[in-house]
Amino acid sequence: MIRAEILGDFSEADRLRDLLREDDSDLEVLSCAFVAAVRRRFEGIGDLREVAGFVAKLGAVLGADVPRRETEALVRVVMGEGHLLDSVEAEAAGTAIWAVLLGVVKDLELSSTDVDSLILEAEWYAEMIDQLGALDVLRSTSSEVHPAWWRLPHSW
Repeated sequence: MIRAEILGDFSEADRLRDLLREDDSDLEVLSCAFVAAVRRRFEGIGDLREVAGFVAKLGAVLGADVPRRETEALVRVVMGEGHLLDSVEAEAAGTAIWAVLLGVVKDLELSSTDVDSLILEAEWYAEMIDQLGALDVLRSTSSEVHPAWWRLPHSW
């Protein structure tokens, strides 16, 4: 479903969403895909102006619905500023995550094969977290945002 959304195949995404309605694993994979995408886009970049510029461009391309403050905070959380997670409202997090995913795909000109690779990486991250038992604790914190997704080791 995530792949279909990213690639703009919305009828397929809707079909898959209906099939997977009972399963919340897509949320876990989506969170991990966000982390992987941010790392691909901002690897080796420590300049916060780059993040601010990327987020501003998202707003210009995707529209005013992109929550700028939350989007920038979530990207910076992945970059190591974990304390910013508390400033993100859960209602805005989903929109921010999708905006960044779409923005990274566009910005890095990812092919469908690249998107497949990103999703496979995210599925692997989610499986590792699940095997470590971390998601049970995280689910009790929030049904919308799992706060430890950004702590995924860079070496995985």
